[in-house]
Amino acid sequence: MQIERVVYSEFHSFTWLLAGLPVSVVSKPGLPSWDSATTAENLAAGQIRLQAGSRLGIFGSRTGALAAWFARQGVQTTCLEQSWLALTCARLTLEANQCSSTTVLPAVNLPSTVSFDSAIICLPKGRQLARRWLVEAYRVLPDGGALYLAGARAAGFDSVLADGRDLFANGVVTAYKHGERLARLEKQPASSALPSWAARPGIAPGSWIEIDCPAVAPQMLASLPGVFSSTELDEGSALLLQSLPGLLRETSTGASLLDLGCGWGALGLAAAVQRPDLHVSLLDADLLAVASVQENIQRLQLSNASVSGADLLEGAAPPAFDLILSNPPFHAGKETNYTITQALIEQAFESLASGGRLALVANRFLRYEKILVEHFRWIETLAENNKFHVLAARK
Repeated sequence: MQIERVVYSEFHSFTWLLAGLPVSVVSKPGLPSWDSATTAENLAAGQIRLQAGSRLGIFGSRTGALAAWFARQGVQTTCLEQSWLALTCARLTLEANQCSSTTVLPAVNLPSTVSFDSAIICLPKGRQLARRWLVEAYRVLPDGGALYLAGARAAGFDSVLADGRDLFANGVVTAYKHGERLARLEKQPASSALPSWAARPGIAPGSWIEIDCPAVAPQMLASLPGVFSSTELDEGSALLLQSLPGLLRETSTGASLLDLGCGWGALGLAAAVQRPDLHVSLLDADLLAVASVQENIQRLQLSNASVSGADLLEGAAPPAFDLILSNPPFHAGKETNYTITQALIEQAFESLASGGRLALVANRFLRYEKILVEHFRWIETLAENNKFHVLAARK
């Protein structure tokens, strides 16, 4: 196993060329393609022509580089992102380019007051999240407003374009390069019912994916498209949940517990339900995950749990935790990325109280023991099957 030695916590400044124009960019590890402009972004900058003063919304703005490019053309640009890290980078990029006519908003539930003359969707990971964004774009665009889709065929561009044509008209590919595509669609006056998929849970505004998961809580739980394992309890978390009663028995009354990278909250919610005396914090960089946990805390009427958006533990100002649970991400885009896990383990170690424990689940091919031994002396395997293992380490 080779572990990249990029310092995860550091922001990096670059100058990227978008359609021949240099743009100052602030980015950091954790974002897909964090250190370069994508072909789709270059296609969008090179092909889309908008009037100065018009209003543009960019779903999936990533670093904010594309938003800065349009803002410098006099376009009033809004970055829309579901990633806490992407929102942070976008704000810093826009500041670096002195873009005053720009806004950065979480792409969770857009206020009814939001409207644009045109919009760009940079393809997210997963067709269901793309459908959610298509419905949002349809809602915030006027009749005749243009929607542009930018992304890779390998990431499902053709399927998303087909969905876009269900809502919009005149959907045509206007540019392509290196497997990346740009398409333009136009909103027409409503003349028929929306496609059936637009009313599905989690896609229709204000709705939730409903999860029946007795292993976590007796009530139905909520999630949203794009959240990790958004429709059910994933196998890795299920294995860690089997070890949770033993971990909680060794956790003192009134202790602090953290679910790091919580998703829709399976691990932290289960702990909060089983031990009402604990102070349970949940953190995730995905703001759709944060919204899901907020909804679940209300459904379960938990007074001992809270959730926040954060890039791992950075900027979260945590207390000294007695127990940290995690099913950590190991991808940045499509690539296995040990930089994220390296940072997660380092930050978890620093945030644990003396004697505190970190328990994480991972695919067995991910040899996290090699990272854990750099910080912890006491490590054991709590559970394992043919796919996953649960590792515990004590500070």
